[in-house]
Amino acid sequence: MTMDDTQALVLSEIPFTCEDLRRRWIAAFCPQLSPSLKSPDYKPVLWSVFSSDKVSCLNGEAAKGAFQAAAKEKLYVFYEYDGGEENALVLTRATGLGAKDLEDENDIYLMPPDFSWTYVQTHEDGFGPYFCRSRSGKE
Repeated sequence: MTMDDTQALVLSEIPFTCEDLRRRWIAAFCPQLSPSLKSPDYKPVLWSVFSSDKVSCLNGEAAKGAFQAAAKEKLYVFYEYDGGEENALVLTRATGLGAKDLEDENDIYLMPPDFSWTYVQTHEDGFGPYFCRSRSGKE
C-alpha cells in the first residue's frame, strides 16, 4: 500500500486474528449468509457474495468513489488468505488512502472499527473493487 499524500500512514497489528475480523465482517455485511460462510466446506473468497449478487453493493468506479468519500481515519484490514493465526492490521491516519493506492493488493478487506462499511480490492481482473454498507448496523 502506498499513498500519494504526504501524510504518513501508520500500519500496526491489532489484537484480533484475521479469522476474528472475518467473522465480524460476515456478521456486518452478509449476516443472512452466515451459516454457509461459516461452513468448513465453504471455499470461495468472501467477496463472492458481491460478485454473485447475493449482497448488494457498489462495484468498480462507483465503489472507488464511495471509498474516496468515506471517512478513513482508522481502518481494520485483513487479507483473505492470511489464516486464523495471523494478526489483522490497523491503519491509522489513513484519511489520504485512496482506491488507487490499493490497486496492486489482492483480496484485501478494509473497514472502519464500527464496521459501517467495507471496501474490498480483489485479485481478479473484472471483479470489484466492491464497497458495501453494513447490513447489521454498527458494531
